Amino acid sequence: AHEVGHVAAKHGLRSIKKSRLIEAFRLLASEAAQRSGSAELAKLVSTYKSILGDITATLIERGYDRKFETEADELAVKFMTRAGYSPTALSDFLAALASSAQASSGKGWFKTHPAPEKRLAKVSAKIKALPQVPAVAKVRTQRFHQYCSRLK
Repeated sequence: AHEVGHVAAKHGLRSIKKSRLIEAFRLLASEAAQRSGSAELAKLVSTYKSILGDITATLIERGYDRKFETEADELAVKFMTRAGYSPTALSDFLAALASSAQASSGKGWFKTHPAPEKRLAKVSAKIKALPQVPAVAKVRTQRFHQYCSRLK
């Protein structure tokens, strides 16, 4: 549901647009410096070109903006509730992540996402604000266990 939230909010497109805009400014500045012939301007553009390249690389390496991650969590709670699933599954998942030793390492997936504890606090508050957390239908639980048994 979290990843569906990213898609629904168009986070991928927004991130690509942002990095393309930065790249476009970098190219424009570079072209302007070459055409003007000014050595000082060329030096200035070269400096900014390097900085903008670093910014673009950082955007790619860091993944989505952390506010996008928070928004995706909020949308996940909304979508799960509307679909008749208990959003507490998301808070259970985040609690498991928070207790993981890898979470404190700040490596891999944890490098690009807010701390699981912070996400858990926000998701839990969002769930508490719901008028009513839906009960999970027995048929869904049975169907889930049926599919899981096929995976063994």
